[in-house]
Amino acid sequence: MGVFVSLVCVLFVAGCLAQTPAERATVAVTQLQRKSIFLHHPYRLLVSILSLHPIIGWFEADKGVWSGVGWWNSANSLTALAHYERYLNYSTFMMDIEDVYDGNERKQFLNSYYDDEGWWAMAMLDVYDLNQQEKYLDMAQVIFTDMTKAWDNTCGGGLWWNHDRKYKNAIPNELFLAIATRLYIITKQASYLTWAQEEWKWFLSTGMINARYLVNDGTANCKNNNGTAWTYNQGVILRGLVDLYKITGDPSYVTEAQKIANATIQYLTTSGGILQESCEMTKNCNGDQMQFKGIFVRHLSYLHVETQGTPLHLSSYATWIQHNADSIWNTDRSGTEFGVYWSGPFSGSNATLQTSVLDVFNAVVFMSGQ
Repeated sequence: MGVFVSLVCVLFVAGCLAQTPAERATVAVTQLQRKSIFLHHPYRLLVSILSLHPIIGWFEADKGVWSGVGWWNSANSLTALAHYERYLNYSTFMMDIEDVYDGNERKQFLNSYYDDEGWWAMAMLDVYDLNQQEKYLDMAQVIFTDMTKAWDNTCGGGLWWNHDRKYKNAIPNELFLAIATRLYIITKQASYLTWAQEEWKWFLSTGMINARYLVNDGTANCKNNNGTAWTYNQGVILRGLVDLYKITGDPSYVTEAQKIANATIQYLTTSGGILQESCEMTKNCNGDQMQFKGIFVRHLSYLHVETQGTPLHLSSYATWIQHNADSIWNTDRSGTEFGVYWSGPFSGSNATLQTSVLDVFNAVVFMSGQ
């Protein structure tokens, strides 16, 4: 227990600086013991804490981003941090969350890539879910409004990837759908639901969901380009579909989501059932691709939780996520750091990889109801 308390203390930086070692130990143990998940599954909370420790170490508070990663990756780090706080009912990192906002508010989290903007809108909504501060909701709406500028009649609708307007692909459109449904649920403004329904209608018309029910990367000549089926494209779409189900009560949205989720588990995993990006097989995943798997798991856990208590619920998703979490802990870890190969071996880490793994550990806690 002494080593465990020391690791917790290292993580909770503000508390550690303000208290004596004895006081820090008392606070850490009290925080953990009040979570029944710690009593039933001792390692789960521990791995969440350990994965956060390096993430905070890579955070550049003066800039409001994480070092050594892309700008959109920092949005996902913020999401993972917000989920950690909300799922465990903590407020340890609110100052860091504020630093992200303050460091980027002037530019309104906008750039020339509409998918980047979408990730930041999602992160703003995740922080809003955590603290209910209106400025985060307002910023998400500002970003969404800018994203609507990417929609035109080329190919019958849909968002362009960036300002060059040469490629209409899956991810900005999936994010647009998810943000629209989330904003409708919060604000009840009809325009957001209209956008969501138009987006889903268009997305289906493109054929980007292929015959195996995997989402390919984008379009060419207004049809599926048969590009790589990245795991994050199988994930974000789940959020929008589940929320359309919550809004309308139409179970067909969940059925569609489950087909995509099931195809991912069937086709985008190792022989042992561990999620794997295609680039891992050639050991050439770039900084973007290292982020993708955690995004899928994050949204799969949402599908699991939001269908609980309904005839649509599939408990197998929780079992599969736990299986991946166990594999990461046992085969893809070096001390407090985690890597890209969830079935091992560990090959180094960075803020992107750490965030992706934290998404998995967050999902385990989220599904436990703690």
